[in-house]
Amino acid sequence: MLTHEVNRAALTVIPRQPFIDWVNSFDQSETALTINDPGDEVSVYLVDEVWTEADVTKALKRHYATIFAQELAAWYPDRKRWPQPRDLRTFKRWFEVKVSSVVVDLSEHHMAVEEFED
Repeated sequence: MLTHEVNRAALTVIPRQPFIDWVNSFDQSETALTINDPGDEVSVYLVDEVWTEADVTKALKRHYATIFAQELAAWYPDRKRWPQPRDLRTFKRWFEVKVSSVVVDLSEHHMAVEEFED
């Protein structure tokens, strides 16, 4: 099997309680999101390679707004209802971010890319 290491790092974004509370404030169903199952709701974002803590900080500063918007829109697309402020400090309170500096593509198929606006 042929594998490809890609020149990207992966930011795994895991919801924290403030985000879960926000999601649940709109969900009228009986299946509320809980802190016990945030692993079911993680997202992975590819960014330029990171090698140091300073690189990670730079990547977060550059991309947190886009990630924040993507996470909010996935649950509630009406931007008027999104929390304020949506700064880096709020992002860090709402999400845990884990960094993987090695990303390997094991698929035999070419990667499809879909663009979105934040």
